[in-house]
Amino acid sequence: MAAAERCHTFRMSRSARWIALLLLAFSAPAPAAAQGPTPCSGDPTQARPLTLTVGGQPATGLYAVPLAPPRGLVVFGHGAANTSDSWKHHLTAVAQREGVIAVAMDYRGMQVTGRSAERGTVTARGWPAKAGAEDLVAAAQHFDGACPGLAGITIHGVSMGGNMTGLAVAANAKRADGRPLFDYWIAVEGVHNVTETYHEARLAAPAVEFARITVEDIEAEMGGPFEAQASTYLERTNLNRVADVAGSGVRGVILVHAYEDGTVPYNQSLEMAGRLRDAGVPTDFYSVGRRGSDEKDTTIGGYGGVQTGNAGHGWEGSTTHVVIQTGFDRLNALLTRGEPAPCDRDFRVDESPGNVSPDPREAPAGCEGDPLPPAAARDAPCRDTRPPSPVTVRVRRDGRDVTLRGRATDRGCGRIARVLVAVGRRERGGGCRFVGRRGRLGPRRPCRRARYLRARGREIWRLDLRRLPRGRYVARALAVDAAARRGPAGRARRFTIR
Repeated sequence: MAAAERCHTFRMSRSARWIALLLLAFSAPAPAAAQGPTPCSGDPTQARPLTLTVGGQPATGLYAVPLAPPRGLVVFGHGAANTSDSWKHHLTAVAQREGVIAVAMDYRGMQVTGRSAERGTVTARGWPAKAGAEDLVAAAQHFDGACPGLAGITIHGVSMGGNMTGLAVAANAKRADGRPLFDYWIAVEGVHNVTETYHEARLAAPAVEFARITVEDIEAEMGGPFEAQASTYLERTNLNRVADVAGSGVRGVILVHAYEDGTVPYNQSLEMAGRLRDAGVPTDFYSVGRRGSDEKDTTIGGYGGVQTGNAGHGWEGSTTHVVIQTGFDRLNALLTRGEPAPCDRDFRVDESPGNVSPDPREAPAGCEGDPLPPAAARDAPCRDTRPPSPVTVRVRRDGRDVTLRGRATDRGCGRIARVLVAVGRRERGGGCRFVGRRGRLGPRRPCRRARYLRARGREIWRLDLRRLPRGRYVARALAVDAAARRGPAGRARRFTIR
């Protein structure tokens, strides 16, 4: 990927596209002291309150611990209008799935505004980039001290949290033994150019209420408008802190962003990836194309009334949005599945985190798995409570011969045992006839009562069918894990044999 334009101030919007995206709603620190003892393991289904003292002020958040001694720590940075309350489910899920401590902080300086009627979570306003970064560093250092021997520490930010987590990495903080505080940084749809975001919001502020609020919040953080505080804006813009990120000792970075994000422009992650790579920081970039859920269309086109079918900006508390889930899938791949660490690769994701091209496990020479946690920690007990992810089917036709293939993913610490595929011919008058073991069509039955065949392979699977009768077909696939849990069937793929 070519490096982004070298601009040390800000990039104004170069087309009406970036102005249009504002016509929508977004969706070295002082030592920290904790109040009371902090357990390192326990009930992973419980989100516990955390209070630290950072810079003489209380900093609050939530955390969850694994059932067994922790394999590591993940620090989450929340986005605009959210608090740690949006992360309750994710904290407990990550603690159970990855066997790590998971913590999310409420940034000092944000003002609680109420509770979302739609989502039921506590909302807040503000853009405290500096204090937020300090709070994330303080949380990581607190658990490093309270739970010695953590194999690795990963920081993971979403949207505005991309700004805070980037500054936290750039702070060059250390662990108690002198090692770099953060091993990996994952930024999902992150704001890496807050200066650009500010200027775009200022253009739309006269007509858009949320843009006006964004301008007020950023100016409050920076101490005034850009013209009066340019150096502060630039110092708190991730793109201008790449040298500090590189000097922090972070092992690698994973960026995730939707091409058609209607809230934070895709170009911000694109430019960040280019600069990190130029600075020698191994960076993998996952660009998300098509959407796979029924969530709101938060794309540029969607806000303009044009349904493109692409993924947009995800709410960080979501358990279905493809962008948010891709971030968690990459965390699982890094910490539990042992896939290759970041090494300057580019990927495309469509519809589900498991539909990635090229396959991130098939890395070129020089891309190796990082033992984080080390092998001994990976063998620690883990409760796999989640079924496999939906499976996306790819179809290749050669006359009347058809090859179905795909990738199956188990987000827990279990493994895929088998993949089942149903291929049915749609019949006139209703119903389907499904392909059997010998490639012949079975009797007519309701299409929802699918007859499944076992594919070859597990995580990477394939099913070859020869000389299918002519007609219109529908194919679906699902995965079964080692605990015999069936995941949901993925989206149906339709094809025609002529």
